[in-house]
Amino acid sequence: MNVAYCVQELGSNISAIEQAVAGASVEQSRWRPDAAEWSILEVIHHLLDEERFDFRPRMLHLMSGDPSPWPSIDPAGWVTLRRYNDQDFAQTVVKLRDARRDSLAWLRELTGSNGASAVDWSAAYGHGPLTGLRAGDLLASWAAHDLLHLRQLTALKYAYGQAQLAPYRTRYAGSW
Repeated sequence: MNVAYCVQELGSNISAIEQAVAGASVEQSRWRPDAAEWSILEVIHHLLDEERFDFRPRMLHLMSGDPSPWPSIDPAGWVTLRRYNDQDFAQTVVKLRDARRDSLAWLRELTGSNGASAVDWSAAYGHGPLTGLRAGDLLASWAAHDLLHLRQLTALKYAYGQAQLAPYRTRYAGSW
């Protein structure tokens, strides 16, 4: 596993996420294409909570050798429960950037300056449907998770633009 690559991607991803939402108004950040889809703000807050309560804490738990189950999380439920769409958009972006900065510092500390790692990336979780999930799987999934939500943010910006440009259409630009 190329740990240095994953760490680099996590750093690049947060920059791409910040750039993707730069310039979005508060109205645009809260806009949803329909009731079942998330807004830009909800995606950003989800990424923040995943940073704080999922990937890094679960890796820490796994690496510590603690055999107990992970604390439960409810990413989909938190969107409503924690009222993501009512939060301050700009502050949420800053909190996400700061949380990622802390995670990157922690990951770099784990890997050392030369990219070598004393971490057992094959250490596996042993409870429920996630039995067998390895520390390396978590790290790889963390980087991939960003990209899935970056795609979602792009789709939200596209849909918002379509709504703002109606009745005009963008078919000349090409297909989505």
